[in-house]
Amino acid sequence: MFSLDQHLGHFIAGRLIASGSPVQVQRDPEVIEAYLGGEIDESPTAAEAARVVKPGGSILMFDKFLRRGQLAPLRRAMSPLSSRLATRLDVVFEDVLENVPQLSLLADEPALARGWFRLIELGKESGSAL
Repeated sequence: MFSLDQHLGHFIAGRLIASGSPVQVQRDPEVIEAYLGGEIDESPTAAEAARVVKPGGSILMFDKFLRRGQLAPLRRAMSPLSSRLATRLDVVFEDVLENVPQLSLLADEPALARGWFRLIELGKESGSAL
């Protein structure tokens, strides 16, 4: 978000989705959907992260990604409701990473809540341009 004398802009995945007064931005349908639910594709966010990190640089992520093949029935069952209230619980990180070939996995450790959250380090190769 940015603010210029009560003019706000709200960005998702590097894309401006709303601008105007605080009240206009708060009532914007795209902003409401981004916060309260809807299908959000994580791949553009990962692609934007890959675009802005320098070649040879790294990205640290801390989030509640599932591992590929992880059953997690409770998380998968809760995801439709949680995505309407706050966030999805059923995102498989490896599926997101497949869509961003310029990034590679450097480290992946369980970090919180017995592995519900993962601390992930991604790297961008030195010769990688956008």
